[in-house]
Amino acid sequence: MTDNNLVLSDQIEGYPHPKLTEKLFGHQFAEQEFINCFKSKKLHHGWLITGAKGIGKATFAWQMAKFLLTQPIPSVDQIGLFGNSNGNQNSELDENLKKAVTAKILAESEPRLVVVRKSFDEKRKTFRSSIRVDEVRQLKTFFSLSVSDGGGRVAIIDCAEDMNINAANALLKTLEEPPKDTIFLLVSHSPQSLLPTIKSRCRELRLNSLTESDLKSALKQINLTIPENDSKIYSLLGSGSVGNSIRLLEHDGAGLYRTLLSFLNQLPNLNGFELEKFIGSFSGNKNRSRLELFIELLNMVIARLSKAGIMGYSSADQILEEEKDGVPILESIYTTRDMFTKNSQWIVGGDGWAYDIGFGGLDHVIAKGENVNIVVLDTEMYSNTGGQVSKATPQSALVKFATSGKAQAKKDLGQIAMGYENTYVASVAMGADYNQSVQAFREAEAFDGPSLVLCYSPCIDWGIDMQQMMNIQKLAVDSGYWPLYRYNPANLQKDEQAFQLDSKRIKSSLANYLKNENRYAALRRADEKRADKLQFEFEDYTKRRMSHMQRASMDDYELLDFLKENMGDVRNFSKNSLLAPEWSQSDFFLLFSARNILFFFS
Repeated sequence: MTDNNLVLSDQIEGYPHPKLTEKLFGHQFAEQEFINCFKSKKLHHGWLITGAKGIGKATFAWQMAKFLLTQPIPSVDQIGLFGNSNGNQNSELDENLKKAVTAKILAESEPRLVVVRKSFDEKRKTFRSSIRVDEVRQLKTFFSLSVSDGGGRVAIIDCAEDMNINAANALLKTLEEPPKDTIFLLVSHSPQSLLPTIKSRCRELRLNSLTESDLKSALKQINLTIPENDSKIYSLLGSGSVGNSIRLLEHDGAGLYRTLLSFLNQLPNLNGFELEKFIGSFSGNKNRSRLELFIELLNMVIARLSKAGIMGYSSADQILEEEKDGVPILESIYTTRDMFTKNSQWIVGGDGWAYDIGFGGLDHVIAKGENVNIVVLDTEMYSNTGGQVSKATPQSALVKFATSGKAQAKKDLGQIAMGYENTYVASVAMGADYNQSVQAFREAEAFDGPSLVLCYSPCIDWGIDMQQMMNIQKLAVDSGYWPLYRYNPANLQKDEQAFQLDSKRIKSSLANYLKNENRYAALRRADEKRADKLQFEFEDYTKRRMSHMQRASMDDYELLDFLKENMGDVRNFSKNSLLAPEWSQSDFFLLFSARNILFFFS
């Protein structure tokens, strides 16, 4: 039996324990999720109730316990944690039985209920800092006892992250082999700090922060009212938490917040006397909780001002618009918000990651369509681990694990990404065209969706003079080895050409480029015949790829002119030709203006 007047470790002093809360506001979705599981008879043995501190997780757990121990069988179509929701009336006998069970639950004398929480240290006259293994081991004793009333049992652990490592491991053993007809309710403010094995054995039920309306209703239930003129401040600072709002109201959180802003407004010329006096008001143990609240508010203000400064125009609007009035420092930030710029953030990796071992993850990120920027430094081999072959290695290159020259063509990562039609893709080589590289990065950053920039990155493992790196990049582009292009899906919505070929044609022979790198020259020295074969195939592939890209970059009129030039006038086609002679040039134009027909002529 517990004394309801005794303050417990899971209770705010001066206010009712969560188990005594008559009505819970704002968590109808979570309630319905639990009820649906109950009605389906697929109730998980472990429930992890998560969310911000003070939003009603403990109250929710106690309501679940009351429900489970007073209604073991779902006999009503519409049931709820706070009574029947369909308006049906139970018999007087049922109601009396439920009242009796509920009274024992609230007194924590119900034999089918056990609560694990931080215990009280009689010696130090304070609650212990953690839930010890002894508190968890009482569960074993609890489960060993027979229950005269029959039915299931409920164990509440509040809160779960308070368990030390030994206690957590003891609970894990119980969760791994749970007793029959037993439900575990774990309350957690920070589930990320729990053992992954504990989380994996529980079903998470996340409670969201309360709306301003639900927060007011919850506070009214415990006879607390937020001053109307401070409503916005408390809504902001309380973060939809009843517990936070209680602390703020007890220590005049709105006043502390305004005082803090007034000192910030004095910067860089603080009034030292006023500041010293203000700091002195936190002295003594009785003001400890007020000091802790002030430090939290200080961190909050700094974080919000920092966010406003670094996240750009839209974020500054969102953060400051409702708070700027009457606060000069915030007004100043708000009026100069157009001077703040958005951070440019990129995922950077090599070709071994992007083309090969990490391709699955890269492809998943691109396919999801999230607004992420990715740059691939393509050295065409595993450069950091010794120069092994990868799917980015071109045909005929001699590298580790391809000592007779790679027989297959290089994987076309850009073509794969373009196939989704939701990804900005660019191929750049700074030594060949600096302006094209800069333009590609700017367009990628501006694109609202995934972007992928493939950067030609000469490597010392190629057997080249790295001082000539920029010249080598130009030779690669001129020979068609590394074509420069940009693909912007945003242009499709504007009925404009999405694919732009920036290196319009091949200007020099591929062989002239390959002879400058030892990874190709070495194969020729070792096996000239095989080198000739592979490099001939490579050059043929290079030419076909350039031809394909040239046609892909044409608009409908350019494509029509190209086809007429290379295939002759339409009227000269025979009956055995692809097109019938009776087709007009307009018919011809309509057919080949469809971009998906283009690949037929590749």
